[in-house]
Amino acid sequence: MSEPKVREGERRSSLGAIALGALLILGGAAWLLETLDIVDVSFEVFLPAALILVGVILVAAARRGRQAGLIALGVVLTVLSAAVSAADVTGGVGQRVIRLTSVDQARAFDLGIGELVLDLTEIEPTGLIDLQAEVGIGELRVELPADVPVRVHAESAIGQVNVLGEEDGGFGSELDHTDEGYESASAAIDLELSVGIGEVSVTR
Repeated sequence: MSEPKVREGERRSSLGAIALGALLILGGAAWLLETLDIVDVSFEVFLPAALILVGVILVAAARRGRQAGLIALGVVLTVLSAAVSAADVTGGVGQRVIRLTSVDQARAFDLGIGELVLDLTEIEPTGLIDLQAEVGIGELRVELPADVPVRVHAESAIGQVNVLGEEDGGFGSELDHTDEGYESASAAIDLELSVGIGEVSVTR
C-alpha cells in the first residue's frame, strides 16, 4: 500500500509547530540556566538566538512552499531584537519597589525589564537631592512628597511620559517640569528619569 500524501497545509502547520516548540525549548532552557545561576541569559542574547533558530527552520523549509507564519515570526523577532538593543536591559528583570526615607539612600537606580517604583513620599531632604532612575523595557513610577519642590526631566524612547498631569507620547517622548520655588528652596529634589520602551509616570 502506498503511504498517504501529506497535504501542503499540514506540512506548513507541522513546521510552525516545530518552530514554536523549538522556541519554547530555547526559552525554557535559558530560564532554567538563569534560575540556577549557571548562566546569565539576557534578552540581548536570547532574541538573536531565537531569530537564528527561526532562520534555520526557514532555510530547511524553503523547498516546501511559502512559510508566511515563520516569516512573520522572524520579522517580529527582528523588531524586538532591534528594540532591545536600543534599550538598556542589563539591570535585572521583575518588579522593584524602593522606598527612600533618608538622603543617604539617594543614588542611581536601574531595572532591565519590568516595573520600577520609587516611593519618595517619606523622604525629608536637607538640601538638594539628585536622583537618577532608568528602566530598559517596562514602567518607571515615581511618587513624590507633597511639600518638597522638584525638578523633573523624564523621557521615553518609545512610549509615554506623564509628569504631574503633563503628558507626551510616541517616539522620543520627553517632558521637563520645575516646581515654583524650586530654585530658592533650601530642600529640593532633582530627578532624571528614563525608559527605553514603556512609560514614565510621576505623581504627587
